[in-house]
Amino acid sequence: MKKIFFLFLLHFIGSVIFAQDSLRFLSATTGAACYQVEYYNNYLFAGTGTTLRVYNVSGNLPYQMLFEYRFRSIILDLKVKNNFLYVAANHDGISKWDISTISNPIKLYEYLPDSLNEAAHDIAFYGDTLFVAYYKKVGVFFDNGTSFQKLTTFGHLSGNGYIAGGDLKDTVYAYTVGRNGATDGIYFRNARTLSFISYFPQTFAAPEDVVFGESIPLLHVLGGTQNAYNPFDSRGFFYSLNITNIYSPQLAFADTLPGFIGLAIAGPLNAVNKNDTIYVATNCALEPGWVFPNPAYGQVYVYEATNPSNVNFLTSIYAGLWHFDLDINNDILYVASEWYGIETIDISNIYNEVNIGNTLTGGWAMKGDKYGNTLILANEGYGFKKFDISNISRPTLIAVATYTTNAPGFCQEVKFSANGNYIYGLFQTYEQFRIYDATTLALVSSIQNIGGVGYGTADMLVEGNKVYIDANTGGGDLLRVIDISNPAAPFIDVSIQINANDMQMKNGKLFLCNNDGIYIYDVSSGSPNLLTSRLLSAGIQDAKKLAVINDTIFAFVTWKGLVRYIYNSNLNTITEDATVVLINGEPQAMAVDSFGLYVAWTKFGLYAYDKQSLTQTGWYRTGLDLKGHPDIWPVTDLFCKDNLIFLNEYFGQTTILTMDWNIVTVEENFVTHPSFFESFFNYPNPFNSTTIIRFSLSNPEQVTLKIFDILGREIATLADGRMNAGEYSVSFDARGVPSGVYFYRIYAGKFTDVKKMMLVR
Repeated sequence: MKKIFFLFLLHFIGSVIFAQDSLRFLSATTGAACYQVEYYNNYLFAGTGTTLRVYNVSGNLPYQMLFEYRFRSIILDLKVKNNFLYVAANHDGISKWDISTISNPIKLYEYLPDSLNEAAHDIAFYGDTLFVAYYKKVGVFFDNGTSFQKLTTFGHLSGNGYIAGGDLKDTVYAYTVGRNGATDGIYFRNARTLSFISYFPQTFAAPEDVVFGESIPLLHVLGGTQNAYNPFDSRGFFYSLNITNIYSPQLAFADTLPGFIGLAIAGPLNAVNKNDTIYVATNCALEPGWVFPNPAYGQVYVYEATNPSNVNFLTSIYAGLWHFDLDINNDILYVASEWYGIETIDISNIYNEVNIGNTLTGGWAMKGDKYGNTLILANEGYGFKKFDISNISRPTLIAVATYTTNAPGFCQEVKFSANGNYIYGLFQTYEQFRIYDATTLALVSSIQNIGGVGYGTADMLVEGNKVYIDANTGGGDLLRVIDISNPAAPFIDVSIQINANDMQMKNGKLFLCNNDGIYIYDVSSGSPNLLTSRLLSAGIQDAKKLAVINDTIFAFVTWKGLVRYIYNSNLNTITEDATVVLINGEPQAMAVDSFGLYVAWTKFGLYAYDKQSLTQTGWYRTGLDLKGHPDIWPVTDLFCKDNLIFLNEYFGQTTILTMDWNIVTVEENFVTHPSFFESFFNYPNPFNSTTIIRFSLSNPEQVTLKIFDILGREIATLADGRMNAGEYSVSFDARGVPSGVYFYRIYAGKFTDVKKMMLVR
């Protein structure tokens, strides 16, 4: 095995040095639960959160995984056409893959969305033209064989409205509009001229996708769930439109799928049409007629639609829990299940289906921690996982405490003990605090009914032989202090009535913020002792998020923004030092280290700020939102350890970044990356107007070379095509580009590298 070392160092000529200028991506764990499946020639392409996987399904379960590729965004659609795979991956846009060698797909090219208001969700084909449901619009692209050429867009929406899906047949493109109010429904356009044809309003629930009939003039609508509008109504909606007269669609059939508040949500999301039998994937549902199935909920609804005037419900097939997509090969049904991964069902008799089994694909990223070269991650219903990150560029899963073994229940948070010998876990089930051996993951002890361990609502901090848990008990928040000096017999040492929106532990002090202000407690004796506080304007300002380094406190305060406070330990005072308005509003998480302050938003990505000036110095593009729904909270954790930044995304992965450009990354698998770079640099650097970027390839590859500014915005594409092995020199003419720090990034097959250059005028 050959090791290739890439050393990222800053070399600047002259006196201009930028110490904090961009977030640097190092690696990510693999994606989470399964949302998309596409069958093709005894293989399954699976979108497992942010990871594309290929499985061989010709053998026995669990299926053999042959390939995986990690996107930054959630994969929301997979389509195969003419030996090519097309992927819609939210803010990663659309990409095309050569699957002639199906066990080793090669990404040919991609098109990233032009703004954060665009996110690819669904793909439909009209010859070599792609219609992409693009969140606020439909993007129309021409696939010319070497790139995607954006032709136009239509259907622009505002507010919470979104376009989730579409389908195309003959010359008609149908697409959904939801959450836009009075204009919700199904729209029809001419795929050749893009002219408007007709519209069918939907007043119940929010439509997610549409599927045309194969041999009959019907359009089947996956109507979504009513709770998109009304949280107390969990019913779903499936219906069929007779489009014999495309200018006047008529309702031919409708079925309201029952739900049950707090237990089951009936939300039809995707469907597959096989010989005009429609199989509808619902994210969760009950049996028709409000009958509680055994085992509990989760159905694929089957409809016969061979006659436009007679659509019939046939049966429902139990398919696990929270399923989002499906595909069929002969009599085998593959279901993408958030909970069960890829569920495989024999439906040769659809009235007596046989569940063959499933292939698990991940879990959900909740809160985590790092100790030494080990990363631990709470995975909710999947227990928790342990990763070796000694090679920071390639996290390796080394152990799992699963739901079925020693970690039953929903794990919300995990932390290492001070010496790294134990792992502490918070479990929503039975509201448990548990202690595990960090090496074997064997359960050592537990305490039940500590209160307030809901879906990511509790915080857990470790200081010495004490664990501090912010427990929301419903009647007010309690700070539980658990004595873990004897791991085999932990006990609740004290409970104090303290309300916390966020809290951090630094140097024996507990920093806490809530709707009243900022508080600092001395915990050197175990039991918190209030040292000082900084109160806010009652009923107007609330402190929501917190990040602390040394005696500097960064907080997000409503009606103020990002506020820097200074704690004077001698005077025991908290002084407001600086304030800056955050245009994106309240963030989901904040963290800080010696290099910068980091703020994460669900829809806008991860921002880096200079701690002194509070100006933005970097940005990392992520695909954190799922179809832009405002009620989804995918940023579950953001923390810094050892100059590394860990961003946990509920529907995806743990992304590892840094601002420390002196960290060495190691890419050690030469076979996986045959087109490694023997050289990659630019000269001169710094430069004035023009610089030459040089690189060499050891094998022929598809190569893309792009320039970005420090906010991640693309400045130029210098190369995008197939290149033979050899040495290359590409000129970057920066006339008209302002002075500053820029990054040049190269992609060759599966391999990528990024470096920095400075334009000085």
